[in-house]
Amino acid sequence: MPQSHDYTAVPQPDEEPRTNSARVSTSDTPTCAIICAVAVSLIWLAFLLVSPRPFYAVLFTFVAILPAYLVALFVLRRFKDHAVSKSFLFSQFILGAVPLSFAVLIVETIIGLVIALTLFSSDMKKIKKLMAASVPSAQTHFNRNDLFQTIHTFNASSTDDKSASDLLAQQVMEMLPLWKLLLMSILTAFVVAALTEELGKWLIARRYKLVNELEPNVDNARSISCKGILSVACMGALGFATAEHALFSMGMSLAPSSGFPLAQLTTLTFRALLAFPIHVGTQCYIAVATAQTFLFREPSRVLSALFLAVVFHGTFDATPFVLSLLYLKLGIPSWTMLLVPPVQVSLAVLLLVLCRGRYKALLEKEQMLSTSDAAV
Repeated sequence: MPQSHDYTAVPQPDEEPRTNSARVSTSDTPTCAIICAVAVSLIWLAFLLVSPRPFYAVLFTFVAILPAYLVALFVLRRFKDHAVSKSFLFSQFILGAVPLSFAVLIVETIIGLVIALTLFSSDMKKIKKLMAASVPSAQTHFNRNDLFQTIHTFNASSTDDKSASDLLAQQVMEMLPLWKLLLMSILTAFVVAALTEELGKWLIARRYKLVNELEPNVDNARSISCKGILSVACMGALGFATAEHALFSMGMSLAPSSGFPLAQLTTLTFRALLAFPIHVGTQCYIAVATAQTFLFREPSRVLSALFLAVVFHGTFDATPFVLSLLYLKLGIPSWTMLLVPPVQVSLAVLLLVLCRGRYKALLEKEQMLSTSDAAV
């Protein structure tokens, strides 16, 4: 008789039937997730206390969180799996929002510094000399070859003189070769951002295996379905996207503006319409490949799916970087910046279409196997 792929547990005659009290349940929210949620709430309250515009801080945070709530409802309904409890998915969301976000931020900072110092090592002396010449008080640190203290001194002195900071940025931009700036932008988009973030989201998405470890079936069949695997992956990615977008909105709420910040709210809304589909869509695409291997014993295509996710994510980030550089260095027409939204929207739509097609094929295969097993 062929091996059964049925996802329902049937107690064997020689085994003691399992009850809900006799097994560990995934319905208990991990303590670390609760601690992270409380920590985030306290940080946000502290931000409100120090914010010069608390009302706009609350408004911007609401605008940032509302899309996440809508996406979460979609994930919970479309990828509903009784083997995966809502509390488990909530903990997945929190893990993506707090520990993963901080870990990715640290890794991205380190990798970004390494790439920048490697690419611009020969230009550092010119940059430091230019900074020291712009701010006389930084000359002492420059003579000591202390780059970071020179930068700190310049930032402190240029706080009240924004024109000096803008002038220095323009001079540095003119000094650096275009090919180095383009290479830095591409590496930042594809390696620092896309590869680091997609790897991090994929690592916490692998927690779907905990569902089977905590609630195994008696006949050792897999209790989680393809919907469960996708829900775990998407909720972790959604948590990361929410934290990233919330930090962006909190920073934008501090920007000085007169009157109602309609432009900032429009930017936040447009960014949310693109950032959430990209972050969640890439992990959904990887999760489909994971489910094919885990449930159906097919050859693993996770690495190829991860590669494609990095390509989508990196292209999404690199488009504004490259066009901005070409505009600043070569003086290409300013209307070319209008190409950024259509390109990013096209990437997001194409990614979601690919995810939908692969998900439907995966679901049909799972249903066919369940039907054939039931017939046997």
